[in-house]
Amino acid sequence: MEETERFFVLDDEGGEIECEVLFCHEVDEGGRQYVIYTDHCMTEDGCKKIYAAIHEPDVDERALLPVETEREWAMIESLLEDLRAELDKPDTEDDEDVEF
Repeated sequence: MEETERFFVLDDEGGEIECEVLFCHEVDEGGRQYVIYTDHCMTEDGCKKIYAAIHEPDVDERALLPVETEREWAMIESLLEDLRAELDKPDTEDDEDVEF
């Protein structure tokens, strides 16, 4: 089993919230790296909340910057849709179990 990467963010009251990295994606154009993560909270309709941020380790290893443009959000949504489609495919012998 693969170990997951975890980090903490601060809430509005200064408390720590543990988050888990789901995956990272680097875009060749501009060299930006995006991190997709969750704090394991659930929405009212029972879905796990997922967040996205820009990660620039050369600037600050710990900094997560907000995704600001519609183009970036569209790219992230497309990545999530592709991942969902992959996870919805019937299992084959070569596939590993994936939690999402």
